[in-house]
Amino acid sequence: MDSYTVGTVVIFCSITWIIASPLVIFHYRKLYLTASRELEELSQKKTTAADAQSIKKPISENVQLDKKPTADDMSNSATSPSDHELLTKIRSMSPYNFEKYIAQLFEHFGYSAATTPYKRDGGIDIVLYKNGVQSYVQCKKYIEKIVKVSEMRDFYGAVVDHLHGGEAFFVTTNIFSSDARKFVKYSTNGNRIRLIDNTGLLTIIRALEDKGVVIPIPDVSDISQKIKPCPRCRGGHLVIRHSKKDRSPFYGCSNYPECHYMQKIDS
Repeated sequence: MDSYTVGTVVIFCSITWIIASPLVIFHYRKLYLTASRELEELSQKKTTAADAQSIKKPISENVQLDKKPTADDMSNSATSPSDHELLTKIRSMSPYNFEKYIAQLFEHFGYSAATTPYKRDGGIDIVLYKNGVQSYVQCKKYIEKIVKVSEMRDFYGAVVDHLHGGEAFFVTTNIFSSDARKFVKYSTNGNRIRLIDNTGLLTIIRALEDKGVVIPIPDVSDISQKIKPCPRCRGGHLVIRHSKKDRSPFYGCSNYPECHYMQKIDS
């Protein structure tokens, strides 16, 4: 091949590359944009699916007995004047009447509810029964004080060994600290502990009212009703205890082991 032919081939290849290179660049740019769009659509679909799975199933129709936690739990006010008035009335109850009120709320969700004796209740204020399974409730009627992580640890310690298929509810008229929520989130059996703050409580009450269920708020405080004296020794009070055999709850005397009185909790 002579020098003329070689030069012609080189010139032809150069011209071909100059013409083809923009087309090649355009082709690969189109492929890149298409792939980027597909990845973005796939990411959006995964996010939507994850959000759908994170929504908790209501316990009774469309009403949730536990409110999904917010980022920092900074909301400490009712959503409307009527909600604020209702919350004020609830906060004005005696601790005993507040527990009775919460027990009535749970009864409208198919539970049988039994409040525990006022003194030495072991961190459990209400024992719930449903479909042969026991659940537990602690109530904190706070106005300004928030539920701290130390209180959550105490509640967790009181119920963790008794959650045999049941759940534990912590109900407050105020809010939970972020540390308290984190403690529940990362604890063993934490998925069985439901936190109901002031906003969640109002949501439950309003949902029942929409269904025509209105639970009256008592005007008279009578804390002494919950203090049940031991009928045997008369010097102690009845407190909730659990059987060593099957962990079923019962009332026992606060003076144990001096007094061995026991009383069955009616389910």
